[in-house]
Amino acid sequence: FDEAEALLAKARAADPKYYANNSAQALLHLTRNESEKADASLQAVVETSPNRVMHEVRWAAFKLQQKDPAGARRILEAVVQRRADYVPALLALAHLENSEQKSDAALELANKAVATEPFGGEAILLAGQIKLQRQDWDGAIVELERLLSLFPNNPMAHFHLARAHVGKGELNKAIVSLQTAIGIDPAYPPPVIL
Repeated sequence: FDEAEALLAKARAADPKYYANNSAQALLHLTRNESEKADASLQAVVETSPNRVMHEVRWAAFKLQQKDPAGARRILEAVVQRRADYVPALLALAHLENSEQKSDAALELANKAVATEPFGGEAILLAGQIKLQRQDWDGAIVELERLLSLFPNNPMAHFHLARAHVGKGELNKAIVSLQTAIGIDPAYPPPVIL
């Protein structure tokens, strides 16, 4: 690592504003379990990158890994405020809201992501999952069937569709959806089936 750090120091001296140097520095700090230094390097990546929003979402993901949801929220909310149509930030913030049991806010963000990117499978799946958690069986079925119309071989969507049918009491439909998921990927369904 010492040799890598020496080379990186030379590259940073030659061009201190080149974001990839800061990114490499962050990786080096992560490898050494130096989370505070990695955080500072990731912030420098954001400040120097021509594609700032992409790196802000990555920085927020790092904050979540470091058990700093408040830091991640600040970053993601700032991105969404500046770029309300940036789907990766909308989805990351929706996942954060959902993890904090704020399903209304999470669903609103997921729906914004779907409106921005109507063929975006991750956003549609998230909306379906949130509706499942809320026991909105019909709403979940609509979202998951929409996703399957775009991506018919998505075992996760078939599995969640089976869960929605179970919730609605439609066991025969649930069995068909579960069999379809298993047919696509026999290893997919979790051990606790439904």
